[in-house]
Amino acid sequence: MRAIPLAEIASRGRHQGGLDMKKFFVAIIAVIVMTTAFASVLAASYVGNANSRKFHYADCSMVNKMNPNNKVFMNTREEAINAGYVPCKRCNP
Repeated sequence: MRAIPLAEIASRGRHQGGLDMKKFFVAIIAVIVMTTAFASVLAASYVGNANSRKFHYADCSMVNKMNPNNKVFMNTREEAINAGYVPCKRCNP
């Protein structure tokens, strides 16, 4: 079985085993959006809790205890302070 280049598959019609181009582009855009969102989470140095309004270093043990829906990711301490968050007393960011 030979590998078929993506460009060749994309150029075929659907009846020839090709891709539905609309679905293909929607899938590509979804991958780009998810990758961008994931990268910004990985780059975040601080995690705030939307309920307690406290912020933590990303590796603070309190972050693991947070409800994922309450996590707010921030890149800088100043960003957290300006958004009204106060530092965690455990990790003291």
